[in-house]
Formats: sequence, structure tokens, C-alpha cells
Amino acid sequence: MKLLIVESPAKAKTISKYLDGEYTVVASVGHVRDLPKSQKKAIDIEAGFVPHYEISKGKEKVVADIKSLAKKASVILLATDPDREGEAIAWHIADAVGIKKPKRVVFHEITKEAVIEAIKHPRDIDDNLKQAQEARRVLDRLVGYDLSGIIWKKVRYGLSAGRVQSPALRIVMEREREIRAFVSHSFWIISADIFSHAKNPFTVVCEEEPTDKKEADRIIAVAEKGGREKSWRVKDVKETEVKKTPRPPFITSTLQQSASSRLGYAHLERWVLRRNYTNQDTLPICVPTQQTSEHKQWHRSSQLLRKNTEKNTYRRGALQLKVKMLRKLTKRFVQPTLM
Repeated sequence: MKLLIVESPAKAKTISKYLDGEYTVVASVGHVRDLPKSQKKAIDIEAGFVPHYEISKGKEKVVADIKSLAKKASVILLATDPDREGEAIAWHIADAVGIKKPKRVVFHEITKEAVIEAIKHPRDIDDNLKQAQEARRVLDRLVGYDLSGIIWKKVRYGLSAGRVQSPALRIVMEREREIRAFVSHSFWIISADIFSHAKNPFTVVCEEEPTDKKEADRIIAVAEKGGREKSWRVKDVKETEVKKTPRPPFITSTLQQSASSRLGYAHLERWVLRRNYTNQDTLPICVPTQQTSEHKQWHRSSQLLRKNTEKNTYRRGALQLKVKMLRKLTKRFVQPTLM
């Protein structure tokens, strides 16, 4: 028997159909272990912030079922989500069940091609990702538990302080103290519009920013004298190379975010914009850059459209599709973007 362990029961049902009974697919339903509620038992600070885990309440049967299946299995694959939480869940399952040399598979989409391709390339659990999640969880507990109690007493019961809000609040307050302690003073920025020998205009700015009016007048006088005597010289020219990459294609969320931040659109206006945009006669589409099975299906769809439609033109990186054809054949593979 071969065993595949995922997080979601819905994913387990779908993936089981794709594998045609070759694997028994079971779900952990998220995390199976966590730190105990007692702060004293959770983390051994003196030993170097070592966390102590216990089976989460209600997950005893899940762990027992996976352990029972694991004993009968010749191959065990952990296919939890492709992020640090998923990596940690995979490690906890392997540790709680007692799986020796656990193997991990990762897929970024629930399609038959992606699942089968992922199973062909198992790997070890990424300890760096697992430790990153563990550090986050330990910080949550150390910061959250201690500070939340203070907030309950001083502000209002039920509020929480986490690893992100607390440092962010400190940064804001430190900046606020700097603003309050700042003493304003006047200064001059001196610039000059000049011409090269080829009569090309350009602007130069004085490196010094004098705080005294007399010093500013002195610098201007020296500059004007140099201009009259034509003694200005370009001592050095420095050139730097700057790389600028194009922004990724719009998806629904980024389209709405840009409409809000750049144009000041309200929620309803953003919704109307998206509806009007995606209902245009032609819709510019960018090819995904990830080399996944989704990319393969995109190319299959584009080849089919090239073969069966005369008016639509294709080029690498973008494809103009009629909306009807888009909805029927490529709706699940592409996202709209303003070109």
C-alpha cells in the first residue's frame, strides 16, 4: 500500500480520483500538534528556546489513523501545502507518527498533471522552512502571551499583542518621539541652471546647505563670479546602471488595489471597473512564467485557438482572444492584465 498525506479533506477526495487507487490519500485537517496552553510547559527558554509540542485537542484520532495506515504502507509521501506552515505540518506528522526518513512532495495546483509530476520528484523535508515556522510560533507565544496580559489590564480585555504589531508599534512611537524632539531651522538649497559648450542645459546643486544667510550669499557671489569668468569646470562624471523590471500582470486583487491607491476608487467603482474591463470585446492576456502543468495547458489552449480561429493573432508573451473563446477554453489558466 502507498500512502499520501495532505492537509484538506476536500483535496484528499480530489487527489484520490486522480491517482486511480494507486495511493491511499488521507487528510491531517491542518496542524496535528501545537504548543501547550501553559506557558511554563510550552518553551524551555533556559535550554535555548526549545519548544515542547503536544497533540492538539481533537486530533488524537487523526494521528492514530495515520499511524495505523503508515504501518501498512510501503511508500509514504507528505503532500501538505507548499509554504512554511505546510512544511512544519509535514514534519509534525512524521515526528508524531514515527515515520523514518519522511519524503515530501509539493504541487502548486490541484490538477492531475501537477499531482502526478510532483509524486515523481519527492524530496526531504526542508528543515529551514520548518525552523522558520517554529521561530514564528515561539515568538507568537513569547511576545503574545506576555504582552497581551498587560494590554488586558491597561487597555481592554480581549485585545492581543503579536510579534508583528508590538515591534511595529515601537517603531511608530520611536519615530513619533524623534518628531516631537526635532528642532526646526532654516537652510538654503542652492542650484544653478547652466549650459555646456554645446549649449545643452543642465542643473547643478551645491553640496553645502548653509544655515546662515550671509554664507548663502557668499556662495552665490562666488558662483556668479565663476560664471562671468567662465571658470566653471566639470570635474567628474559618474554613471550608474539601474535595472527596472516590469510589474507582473494584474490579477483581480492587484487590479483593485491599484484602482484604490492610484485612482482613489471606492469599492463599488473598482468592482464596476473590473466588470467593464473583463467584458471588453478583446482581452489582453499574459502567458504565465511558471513552468508548471498549468503552463502546458495554456500552450495547448493557445495552439488550439491559433488553429481554429483566423482573426486572432498570437505572439510569445501575449495573446488576444475573443471573450467567448476565452471563457470556454482558457478561463482557468489566465488572468487579465492592462497592457
